[in-house]
Amino acid sequence: EKFDSAQDLILNSLLIKLLYITHKYDIYNLQESNLSEKEKSLKRIINLQKYINAHYAEALSVSFACEYVKLDYHYFSRLFKQETTTTPKNYLNNIRMRQAKWYVTYTTDSINTISYLCGFDNPQYFISKFKAKYGTTPQAYRKKNSSNKKQ
Repeated sequence: EKFDSAQDLILNSLLIKLLYITHKYDIYNLQESNLSEKEKSLKRIINLQKYINAHYAEALSVSFACEYVKLDYHYFSRLFKQETTTTPKNYLNNIRMRQAKWYVTYTTDSINTISYLCGFDNPQYFISKFKAKYGTTPQAYRKKNSSNKKQ
């Protein structure tokens, strides 16, 4: 497992919010025929989140996500943001950035390699996204983190 436990807790609490707090019962384990259309959509979004967590390095898009959950683009985007407080694209990028941070911290892989491992086709774009998220380039983050490990 590459995600740190704090980030896993955030994801788990988000799923708990979706399932238990928002709907007051466990829609995930109910029969499909007993669910409203919105609950069926939420169940598909939860499955999509699991899929994204497992396949973040692949070429994923909002269009792919809509096809995966069999929902209209606008409805899907609105429902996803309503239930998760983020857009599908930001959700995917956050997962990719968490993985990138892990690779930068715990491996000696090149930044270009990490870029591709985390689903970015353009290493320069990856570096700019990393810097925007963490306030420093991957190289500088690695250097700082390496010096902290030695102390």
